[in-house]
Amino acid sequence: MTKPTLSPWLSLSVTIIIINALAFLSSVPVMQGVKSWYNSLEQSCLTPPDWVFTPLWTLLYTMMAIAVWRVWRYRETRDVRPAVGIFLLQLVFNLMWTPIFFGMQEFTFAFIDITILAVLIAVTIRKFLEIDPLAGRLMMPYLLWIAFAAYLNGYIAFAN
Repeated sequence: MTKPTLSPWLSLSVTIIIINALAFLSSVPVMQGVKSWYNSLEQSCLTPPDWVFTPLWTLLYTMMAIAVWRVWRYRETRDVRPAVGIFLLQLVFNLMWTPIFFGMQEFTFAFIDITILAVLIAVTIRKFLEIDPLAGRLMMPYLLWIAFAAYLNGYIAFAN
């Protein structure tokens, strides 16, 4: 008897939905009333306008989902657990950042979180590249954005 599996497109769609839903759920509770205090902070002149964040993050989370989905598909022929494990760990640090920064308004703690996140993403990229080069490359824009976000976070932490 063969075990039932999802079609590749269905499993990809489910992965994209789950990762984007987790991101949405981690941010919604803390985003209420943010504009009132966030816009009053001393911010870098490089801070993008607010409208940039939602489409950019949706794209990045979708690329992350595609990357981990691609790696997961090698599970029958490769040990993907370390790569998927580090991906999940970086996702936890990613999902913690919004509540720390916006919910608790702990800018220095958020900066520590995002710095650890950047390292975890770099390790994830290295692990993904070993299994599926495209999956690793799909994570690179995310690392670049996190590096820029770390700069923005650090600027706020030190200027306020």
